[in-house]
Amino acid sequence: CEKRQVPPENCCFDASGGGISFAALVHRLWSPRVRSVSSGGKASSKDLKAEKGPDGKPIRGCDKYANRATELWCINVPFLRTRQLRCIPDDLAKELCSRQVAKKKGTANLDKIQIESKRDYKDREKQSPDGADAWNLAVSEAVTRHGFRVSDAPVEGTAPVHPRRAAP
Repeated sequence: CEKRQVPPENCCFDASGGGISFAALVHRLWSPRVRSVSSGGKASSKDLKAEKGPDGKPIRGCDKYANRATELWCINVPFLRTRQLRCIPDDLAKELCSRQVAKKKGTANLDKIQIESKRDYKDREKQSPDGADAWNLAVSEAVTRHGFRVSDAPVEGTAPVHPRRAAP
């Protein structure tokens, strides 16, 4: 990053699991301004600016998502709908679309969205969704640190994210 002149405040990584030790090293050896984000635990209490409840007030992440991983995974959806994010490579699009809704057990969080665990994804797809995880984290950081906001209307003059192909 230093070689490419990327400032530490424009860098982030997932600090879940083994990333906790990595975060301590990065902060000590490079800069504490690098953001380590945990995808574990509860969804945030931050407002989802793109979504409003029946009363017109923004919905909080913890009101819609069962956990932080799901919140991070879904952050790009409104930006894709408004075409603010587009030209996504096919391999990334496949990863973004292939994580499934989890089969919920018990009664907790039945009204909230929850994605399947990374372990279940890896068992099914035979690979980790690392590209999509990095993409979602980058979108989250653009929102959190740089004020990236969802447009009220689709961006004019752009093609759909994945145009439908004509039938053979």
